[in-house]
Amino acid sequence: MWKVLLLSVGLALLSQGKDQVSGKKIYAHVRGTEDKEPSESSALGRILRKCSKENPVSSRRTLALCLRKHGVPPGRERGRKGSVKRKGEAKCGKTYKLKRGAKRTFRVKGNEDFCEAVFEPRGNAELQLLCRQFDLSDCDEEYLTVADQDSEEKFCNNEGPGKRKGLETVRLTYQKVSEVIDKTNIFCVVKGVKASGGGGSSDATQASGCEQVCGKAPDSAGATKIVGGQASQPGEYPWMVRLSIRVGLLTYLCGGSIITSLHIITAAHCVDFSAPEVTVVAGEHNVETEDESITQSIRAKKVTAHPKYDATTAANDIAVITLQSPLEWTDGVGPICLPPDKSFGNSEAVIIGWGLVDHQDLTGPNELQEAGVTVSDHGECKSAHVFSNFPVTDKQICAADPGQIACRGDSGGPLMTKENGLWLLLGVTSFGPEECTTDVPAVYTRVSSYSKWILNKLSKGSC
Repeated sequence: MWKVLLLSVGLALLSQGKDQVSGKKIYAHVRGTEDKEPSESSALGRILRKCSKENPVSSRRTLALCLRKHGVPPGRERGRKGSVKRKGEAKCGKTYKLKRGAKRTFRVKGNEDFCEAVFEPRGNAELQLLCRQFDLSDCDEEYLTVADQDSEEKFCNNEGPGKRKGLETVRLTYQKVSEVIDKTNIFCVVKGVKASGGGGSSDATQASGCEQVCGKAPDSAGATKIVGGQASQPGEYPWMVRLSIRVGLLTYLCGGSIITSLHIITAAHCVDFSAPEVTVVAGEHNVETEDESITQSIRAKKVTAHPKYDATTAANDIAVITLQSPLEWTDGVGPICLPPDKSFGNSEAVIIGWGLVDHQDLTGPNELQEAGVTVSDHGECKSAHVFSNFPVTDKQICAADPGQIACRGDSGGPLMTKENGLWLLLGVTSFGPEECTTDVPAVYTRVSSYSKWILNKLSKGSC
């Protein structure tokens, strides 16, 4: 038996007990009327019965579309209990400063067309975001925008933002673009937590699930001290990627390192453009042939340079690229491990890239090159660059050997070492002598100094 409420303006469907429709009771919630049992001749009753017969087992959305097809207009649920703001619930248009332990909830359940709230930490605190419920329609109907100090991202359907930590600011914006059929349901919590301090940790820290797969390479991986380096073997460094960065009519090439199936680490100066179009090619070896390795080419969804990157000093020269779709792990494609927080002074390391072998020969190599280098004493490296436009800081690491140094085109690629059987990403190629000589060592962004920032960008990443 169908039980409905007759209405004058619209109809919003709410299922009782289940979302499935198969002869169960369905209620059409309206305003200003009492429940009435429709007669057999009721037009609305006939439409409801017809739609239930056409879709005996369907979702509320399917039933609502059927009703709309038969001329029953959609309506909005009004006067619901959830529209009353509860204690601790953020109000639209407000800014909240949260100390440690304080929290605010951001709730949207369908009666609002627009709601925005901003959250900032107070005192020795940082922010944490967790969305416990998230169920929206398509992006052309409604969406939630989440913005922090580094990025801005749009979410819709039932794919909400993952847990985010270490935030300096959070802006949540709900926008209804057109009439929504499905029930809107957003319940997010922003909490003030103890600030975790500087980057790095006493132990190597990886993204979720990466401990089991990162840093694994063939036994042949590693470079000898042959002057000028040599060509590597296909699949020797499965985390190495080639970046094609298009800006207008120009295309730039850089290197990068895979750290999860969705994320690449590179240099900020490689992507320091307005809206660059970045394509990531994994599994590449010889750029002129297609049969010596199986490659995966995926466009970047988001490019996040460090917010304090300074092009005039090369400080904080690091960026995270988020891919549109995940990479598939193969013998030639896999992630490298993030490093523990230590100096690695005098460690044997390896650099790789498709950059120039000779700064005067602008053609560059076809095959991925490798070279063995030694991590420099940091005090000596600082002294060597004391008159440089790019002064060396403790957030950088240096490496070179006679005849072994990164050159133009190697930017963004890895400086890496093998420890306990696993390869670690020590640095990101940043800058060096203009003529690629080894009179002074090349400088790399020290990855361990940015572990916290990197991991905060990987909330949705997984190995």
